[in-house]
Amino acid sequence: MATNADAYELTKAQLSKQQRLMKSKPARKFMKKRQLERGGVGNGFYKTHGRGPDGTAPGKVQKADGYIRTVYDMIDYYYGFVPEYTSKTEGGSQLGKADDGLLTTDSGVRNAVYGSEVFSLVNSEPNLFALLENRAWTKSGERIINEHGHAMGSGGLPENSELPETDHPEFDQFEQTPKTIAHNFDVSQAKQLLADTDDDDLDNPFEFLRRWYGTGTEHQTGMGEHPKHLNVQLSDDADTPAGMDLESIDRVISDAEEAKNILSSPDDADIYGFQRDNNEFESNVIHNGGSNRTFVIDHLDDAIRSIKESSGKNPVTDDNYFFLTNHDTYQRIEDEVGGKERLEAERVQVGLNGVQTNPGGDVGITVQSYKNIPIFESVDVEKDGIGRVYLIDSSTMYIKTLLPTQFYSTGTEVDGNPFSLNRLGNEGMYVTIGELTCVNPSAQAKIRDLK
Repeated sequence: MATNADAYELTKAQLSKQQRLMKSKPARKFMKKRQLERGGVGNGFYKTHGRGPDGTAPGKVQKADGYIRTVYDMIDYYYGFVPEYTSKTEGGSQLGKADDGLLTTDSGVRNAVYGSEVFSLVNSEPNLFALLENRAWTKSGERIINEHGHAMGSGGLPENSELPETDHPEFDQFEQTPKTIAHNFDVSQAKQLLADTDDDDLDNPFEFLRRWYGTGTEHQTGMGEHPKHLNVQLSDDADTPAGMDLESIDRVISDAEEAKNILSSPDDADIYGFQRDNNEFESNVIHNGGSNRTFVIDHLDDAIRSIKESSGKNPVTDDNYFFLTNHDTYQRIEDEVGGKERLEAERVQVGLNGVQTNPGGDVGITVQSYKNIPIFESVDVEKDGIGRVYLIDSSTMYIKTLLPTQFYSTGTEVDGNPFSLNRLGNEGMYVTIGELTCVNPSAQAKIRDLK
């Protein structure tokens, strides 16, 4: 074992070797070049820019001779000359050596371990789907009244006259077809079995995909892919016919002017068999003919007023109403009303019954409100320049559900049944059957063409 004396002698020898190297011709040549580069003033002189070992003031002019005088010279020596000199191979300084270190890039030495945790970079919030009330599909048709009956303001009779002709309100009806929305996935038997070995893999691939599509993993925003797709369908533009997808809020809240003058085709806004360009089943649309204009807070007041005039409902006092918009328009609302202090906190519940503004107790969440009408945001709300704004009556617009979201699965590792798939694997599927329903379009409003 080395003694203190041995360590002292070793250190002394190393210092002696370093001193000889400092005074060597290669070192002085390198240092002289660096001194001139760092502070040369001409004629082979340089400014030191630092105090010397004897305390001389910085900036003293010295001959560039390669001797170490300041800490700057020492830095150039240890971090410039020494690494460069000692790294030279044979045939250069004769002091170098050939190294063959074990590196992370060497084949067969290192393999990255990814682990079973998976981080999601996508937005899976299904908040729009959650805001609307879910009701059981007990019937496929709806019956509505769209005209008063007697001429408005009539009823006056002359004295002792005959009774007037009878009349009745105008009835109408529409039928809905339930939409089936399904998302499925499958995992081979070999993949599922390999996950139980020491391979770097998902802990349980089938279970991971079940959560990814359904309730969501711990690193997803909101819920899974299946409700997210429902959310996107509900927020589609009126210009996009629903086809086999759910109808959209944007198409429900439309009118003849939007259908004829703004949409690419007048029948794009047709819904439940009604022709919007014939002024049938009209909602309230606050628009600018398809040209974007700057959002002002008056647009929210216009939406409230239009519902009062067309339906007789008052969104300010009716607890069933809420605003829905995109994040960018929500920020504009805050900017517009912030100085006036008109936005207030509102305590609400969101669940199977949609938005409830009187939750009671300490349950629920706090959102901002305008004139006591809660404001909700969704990244999926349609944009023109910025997001559109919907004023929704949740008592007359809701999701009619024939089959609540169900999960089905089968396969070799699920239920020991490869014959149902006719292969060795496992398959899962989420299914929801229903449709977006509205029984009072005049109680809804849309603000579009905003920037």
